[in-house]
Amino acid sequence: MERSAEQQPESIGELEYYHNDVFGSQILIRLFEQQLGNRVLEVGAGVGHITVELARHAEVVVALEPSPTLFAELVERTRNIPNIEVHNSTLEQFIGLRKGNLRTSSITSFDSVVYINVLEHIKDDVAEVQRARSFLAATGKVLIVVPAHQWLYAEVDRRSGHFRRYSRSVLSDCLGAAGLKVGWIRYFDAVGLLPYLVLYRWCRSTAVSGTNAVVYSRLVLPLSALLYRLTRGRLVGKNLVAMAQQPRA
Repeated sequence: MERSAEQQPESIGELEYYHNDVFGSQILIRLFEQQLGNRVLEVGAGVGHITVELARHAEVVVALEPSPTLFAELVERTRNIPNIEVHNSTLEQFIGLRKGNLRTSSITSFDSVVYINVLEHIKDDVAEVQRARSFLAATGKVLIVVPAHQWLYAEVDRRSGHFRRYSRSVLSDCLGAAGLKVGWIRYFDAVGLLPYLVLYRWCRSTAVSGTNAVVYSRLVLPLSALLYRLTRGRLVGKNLVAMAQQPRA
């Protein structure tokens, strides 16, 4: 079956889960808080939990979300936060709006472009990162969280709209092909690796909301974050986190 260039999950529950909750979003943003800078572009903002956390660290956040359903929630969640600007579009569509001189952000370059659980949903990830690079300031960075290990790919990945899971080499090649210099690629979520393998790969569960989501964000993620800090991402996990930047002239 031919898949579209951008894959959306099959249910709203999955959409919300893979765009994180309040507690999980706080943990994920701490992975990058020293790298964000003042002007942040978030691609695939979902329902806005990550967006709100980004706004606590940056002067301005421009958040893009193509799903009309999620965008409605994003608008509602960020309505009263003055340093957040939202657009119902993909990054490619956002570029088109700018070229057509239609209403978009007045910011022309960003200190960081953020993809948290988004890049795996995009068929041509190299082209996407190239687009992100075009928005970066001279010292700007692309910050990424993606699922790791193609051998973990399960039915829940397909239903969640994932084209792939990444190895370190595949992610590095993608960033390099897009013209960026890789700063670092590290594993994250060591605690979640074995449960994911058992529950989703071996037992073929597709349940991602309810108890699974609560246990993940309140128990698994905090323990994984502690191990990440202690090992600096050297312990194998079920996700990869990466920072890539503009090459020096």
